[in-house]
Amino acid sequence: MLHSQPPPTIDMENSGYIHILLASAEAMALYRDSINALMASESCEFMVHRFKKGTPQDTIDKAMEGWQVSMSIDREQYRLLHHNLCSKIRERYSRV
Repeated sequence: MLHSQPPPTIDMENSGYIHILLASAEAMALYRDSINALMASESCEFMVHRFKKGTPQDTIDKAMEGWQVSMSIDREQYRLLHHNLCSKIRERYSRV
């Protein structure tokens, strides 16, 4: 798996949680342009995770399996991207 930075660990945030963005290379390119570019796109090739402090590193590593790129994000970005992904998935399934 490729990483934009070292794999996140639970010690990177003081709030008691770590927030991680996992994505395909294409979705991460959109995110790097801006979070709004990713949210405005049709891409659902990303996932966000939130882990409590003390979560075993192997649990975090397992969640990251299969994704091309990962990076730590802040709580607000987590909230925005989680809502965006849920909305995109709901819209896709309502078309079926």
